[in-house]
Amino acid sequence: MIGSPQDFDISVNGLYYVDNVYGHVRAYDFLGNLTAVIGKRGQGLEEFPFVQQVPLTRTVDDPLLVVGTSSNRISVFKQEEAAWVLKNYFHIAHSFGHGYLCAMHDHEYTIGYSEE
Repeated sequence: MIGSPQDFDISVNGLYYVDNVYGHVRAYDFLGNLTAVIGKRGQGLEEFPFVQQVPLTRTVDDPLLVVGTSSNRISVFKQEEAAWVLKNYFHIAHSFGHGYLCAMHDHEYTIGYSEE
């Protein structure tokens, strides 16, 4: 079931969206078939405290799925066959909660607002 879509991205392989109700990212092919569920709600490595944004980028080798998992935590997943595997996560200095997260050319960019 589709909960509450928050953010979307499209690749040559399909559609990816953030589902706020279930706390994960879902991937569908262009025929409407569910192909992957990435992450789940929680505080662990492959879990999202609050999933917000999902840009997708293609590297030289493989696509990377970049997930904004809270106002300042970024999780990076790499596709390995049919599964998306967490490769890295990091925290940024300022919240992108009132801005946007963008991924392109092997880099992640954030636009956000901070009182400082």
